[in-house]
Amino acid sequence: MRILIAILFMGVCTKALAAGETGFRKVSLVGCHINEPVCFVQIDGPAVGPSACSGNSIRFDPTASATGQSVLSLIYAAHFSGKTLNFYMSDACFTRQAGFPTFYYVQVAS
Repeated sequence: MRILIAILFMGVCTKALAAGETGFRKVSLVGCHINEPVCFVQIDGPAVGPSACSGNSIRFDPTASATGQSVLSLIYAAHFSGKTLNFYMSDACFTRQAGFPTFYYVQVAS
């Protein structure tokens, strides 16, 4: 019975990861490039993103949307206050730097 429960639990977890959520993770590094609109977030734990660009350094363009700067501020605030973040990952790699994953949205744990 325990084995069956463990197998079912692993299936649920795999589906959650396949849907693109990282789960709440600690951010170890946040930064932005100075000569191009690219920011990065280094997260702890297993690699995330599509197999072509899977990793722990998530990239995004804070100027690509009206809320990009707000998202960057949210990430910095969470990092400096020690909060964990859950990223909903894109199925595609970051277009400006194709070797890195990117995300659609982020959540902060209270």
